[in-house]
Amino acid sequence: MLFHQRPGAGGGFRPPAATGVATNRGNVFSFNAPWYGSEAGKKLPAPVAAIAADGAGYLLVTRAGHVYAFHTKSHGSVTRKLPSAVTGLAVDPVTGGYWITTSTGHVYNFNAPWYGSEAGKKLPAPVVAIVADGPGYLLVTAAGHVYAFHTTGYGSVTGKPSAAVIGGVAG
Repeated sequence: MLFHQRPGAGGGFRPPAATGVATNRGNVFSFNAPWYGSEAGKKLPAPVAAIAADGAGYLLVTRAGHVYAFHTKSHGSVTRKLPSAVTGLAVDPVTGGYWITTSTGHVYNFNAPWYGSEAGKKLPAPVVAIVADGPGYLLVTAAGHVYAFHTTGYGSVTGKPSAAVIGGVAG
């Protein structure tokens, strides 16, 4: 899992983007970005599923929906039994809240607007990522399908992908 954060738009010099990587055991490695901590060496209730940055720090979410915040505010975790494992986390650039998605397309919102989900629908492949896009978000499946919510969809992988999509990156 990784996050990739581009510097703000504008002319002139642009420093390299900040990147962070998290392992399923809660280790966090940062590249050209501040390191604020990790859950490495701690007993987690479930493996880490995703990492996302919000400009101040970063968040980790486990496959069970527990959220860990580093140098930023947590707006909560999923406290009910999930229909499937968590696969993605995205930060709303407007509110600073976040969205969590599961492999079956459920979307849970925390201090961020809820625009819909693919819950209860027959999906061609599991959802592997949620990506903030403008005012809304995109759900991405392992087969490359993209579902847009309150934003413009840019299309999907056509034909049969040579390998499964395993995540998404916003930038």
